[in-house]
Amino acid sequence: MVKEIDIRGINSPYVILIQADDGTVIASSRPDEAVYPASITKVMSALVVLEHVKGLDRTCTIREDVILDLCAEEASMAGFQPGEEVTVRDLLYGALLPSGAECCETLAGLVGGTTEAFVAMMNDKAASLGMDSTCFRNTTGLFDPEHVSTVRDLAVMMQYAIRNRAFREIAGSASHTTAPTNLHPEGLVLCSTLFSKLPDPTVAGGTILGGKTGSTDEAKLCLASYAAIAGKEYILVTCGAELTGEPLHVYDALTLYNRVGEAVLYDRSRNYSSAKSVSITT
Repeated sequence: MVKEIDIRGINSPYVILIQADDGTVIASSRPDEAVYPASITKVMSALVVLEHVKGLDRTCTIREDVILDLCAEEASMAGFQPGEEVTVRDLLYGALLPSGAECCETLAGLVGGTTEAFVAMMNDKAASLGMDSTCFRNTTGLFDPEHVSTVRDLAVMMQYAIRNRAFREIAGSASHTTAPTNLHPEGLVLCSTLFSKLPDPTVAGGTILGGKTGSTDEAKLCLASYAAIAGKEYILVTCGAELTGEPLHVYDALTLYNRVGEAVLYDRSRNYSSAKSVSITT
């Protein structure tokens, strides 16, 4: 069992690393200070949809006003067009892989009727999970001074999210081609903002399985991810890495998951040597 991981040299000032099964914290830095979660918010948007929509193959129409409003805010988009008819499943992929804001807003209208009602559902879900330091003000993570969380709360959210089979399938995909639509008859290719920056997800003793990136000028670089190492799963949330043009949040994930793997492999080697020594002595 990993007891504690060194986080010196990490780019992100806000860090929490937990065991996914029981939530045991094995590394942290400023875990309870308020942060802007940026597009990690879309994890909660996806969860609310997954828990309220039974038929993921039903279609929704992308509204022109949604696209225009989001373009005005310079939100990240998946690439769907006004009037396009898209399945709920593909909108979820669009929200979690390329971080499409138009997907979140379209799904919010389907599930909540209005964005405001959907955001209230997000906050209700957060409260039910014990995310007491979190307040969502929108579905996308676009900057709002009152749209805040902590890395501890975001880790709780991810711990819950990866228990959902559909969420894991989507968040763990490097890319996805949508079903044909009226405007993309060959489908639209959606690529993960995490895996596009992580060509090799292998770490010592395991692999990074999936996650959700985020960034705004105020939030800087954020990442909520999960990995399997030596038969055990871990969740890492980092926020606040500087916007330098380099994926410092992804580098942090590689560094910390590698440290976990190295610690596990070292403990196993030491225990094996100890057991072998006892056996020889006996």
